[in-house]
Amino acid sequence: MKRKIKYIVVHCADTDPRKPYPFEACRKDHIEHNKWDDIGYHYYITTDGTLHLGRDLETPGAHVAGFNKCSIGVCYEGGKMGDTRTKAQKQTLVNVLRYLKSLCPEAEIVGHHDLNPNKSCPNFDARTEYKNL
Repeated sequence: MKRKIKYIVVHCADTDPRKPYPFEACRKDHIEHNKWDDIGYHYYITTDGTLHLGRDLETPGAHVAGFNKCSIGVCYEGGKMGDTRTKAQKQTLVNVLRYLKSLCPEAEIVGHHDLNPNKSCPNFDARTEYKNL
């Protein structure tokens, strides 16, 4: 990694897990509604556990104001009604976080709310859950 990564930030899409919000829909919303160049995240995990590649890791994301240059963003579909991660999402999330820690061993895994206390995202304590990765 050429970028200095301090944080691996876990997000939720803040969508109803009973209604599909696929990767393509998230990307489209970020581009058309937010007027960003691309989806704001580096990775997006749908409810079936599929990992979708968003922004290139060397490209800063658009997922946590003030920290985009020094972070990588990983988002799971759902989260509107609390921690709605499926078993498949949990496994994929662990796998991608392990991979990212291998690339950026000094980076701290945090939830969006750890960097912006006005947010509840990802609706679980990522810092504690993944402290041993």
